[in-house]
Amino acid sequence: MQKFITKITTIFKEKYKIIISSIIIILLLIILIIIGTKTKKNLNKVTIENHSMYQYLDNVKVTYDTNLTIESDNNITSIEVGDTKEVIDNLPLYYNGEDMVLLPSSMAVVFPLGNYTQKKVPALTTIDGQSNLYRKLKYKNNVYDLENAFLFDGNDLYLFIEPTTLVVDDQEINLQPLSFVIYNNATGYLNYYNYNENAQMIEVKKDCLAKTNSYTINLKIDGIASGNDYKLLAKNLDILSNLF
Repeated sequence: MQKFITKITTIFKEKYKIIISSIIIILLLIILIIIGTKTKKNLNKVTIENHSMYQYLDNVKVTYDTNLTIESDNNITSIEVGDTKEVIDNLPLYYNGEDMVLLPSSMAVVFPLGNYTQKKVPALTTIDGQSNLYRKLKYKNNVYDLENAFLFDGNDLYLFIEPTTLVVDDQEINLQPLSFVIYNNATGYLNYYNYNENAQMIEVKKDCLAKTNSYTINLKIDGIASGNDYKLLAKNLDILSNLF
């Protein structure tokens, strides 16, 4: 036993520098991983101070108090108010009293007049509609001026940045910029929020279109037409290139 201990001690003395260097490298890697994890978490978090926000869930307005922390992790978004934290729906979050919208999940921004190009924007992107000229997409330090475009979640949700007319069978509904609609093929019902006005649900029997002066969206099949051109929208956002 003594010989064994002596042998181990000798090996340790001979390899002392290598062992210590290895331990230091391992510790540094652990520290970097911890810092990287915290940094990534902070990058997917925003704090909203001195503003309340609201969502429309099943056409019911849900208001969140001031001083919010909103965090997105793998497209699952939670909102924290004081000591309360809860997972929220992916429907747009509106700032009370300001023409601004926060996207809880990633979406596609669609450019109908730009060869129907679709680009992905990440969760916690903000739409700033306070300018009379453009709606601005903002994410961290990135800003993009939007014109002749709309947002699509790859499923049923559309968010419009310009005046849009809903055509549902024989009804026409004029939507304000920053309004959204959700058409459910399974139930045949359309839910919409007309920004700063009201939220409603209506039954669709035949037609369900969203029209602007430049293009028309068929909400039942997620297709878009401009002039004589027609294209179905890509629904898998992961195949899209990033806008930012």
